Amino acid sequence: MAAPEMIFANDLSVRRNGRLALQGASFTLRRGECVGLIGPNGAGKTTLLRAAFGLDRCEGQSSLAALAAWERARVAAYLPQGRVIAWPVPVRDLVALGRLPYLEQGARLPVEVAALVDHVLDQLDLTGFGERDATALSGGETARVLLARALVQQTPFILADEPAAGLDPGHQISVMRLFHELAGQQGRGVLVTCHDLALAARFCDRLIVLKDGVLVAEGPPEQVLTAALLADVFGLRARIEATQDGLHLSQMDVLAD
Repeated sequence: MAAPEMIFANDLSVRRNGRLALQGASFTLRRGECVGLIGPNGAGKTTLLRAAFGLDRCEGQSSLAALAAWERARVAAYLPQGRVIAWPVPVRDLVALGRLPYLEQGARLPVEVAALVDHVLDQLDLTGFGERDATALSGGETARVLLARALVQQTPFILADEPAAGLDPGHQISVMRLFHELAGQQGRGVLVTCHDLALAARFCDRLIVLKDGVLVAEGPPEQVLTAALLADVFGLRARIEATQDGLHLSQMDVLAD
């Protein structure tokens, strides 16, 4: 199966308890771009990711959801917001599970997977963690180990739900920079939810904005993150500057009632 150059969702809607948690959302994600999915808590970001990946029942169309499970696992890696590791296995073994979609039933992992696991652990500042118990990690370490598993999957597309949440500032920047490089240098397509608007503006080529389950804006950061949108969607004011390194947000504060 040839890897697609683009995935898409068309007019996705999700109902929960009689209300629309997501209403008519559409997007495309092409290889080579890092797209940020932003919005306040409860806006529908996780719902959109799960519906697009085929994990939640929804109305509309999704190119990923239309695939068989084994095909989907070779096209896109999904990194959920929940970070639960149930078994006390070594970190190296947990990360190597990202290669399962490529194995025939009962087959062993190829020996070259070890080198790939080491490389990804090094990318995420986890060198030396390979033999540690995966259930005995800090919250930030767990987040990076699960991200490592998704990266070892080596899919052309990655859907990541708040991968930087709970990380210290340095690792937040490193993770978002890595996604930007995976898109720009390796030609992968990345869709990532992010609550840090400054990081989203710095590392994402395009932003998708959700509010109350509705997609309200889409485009490059400099077009999307306007004073009017920050006030309407987030209830914020900020200093917005266009620099040679991209859009810069500073002096953010909550709007007075």
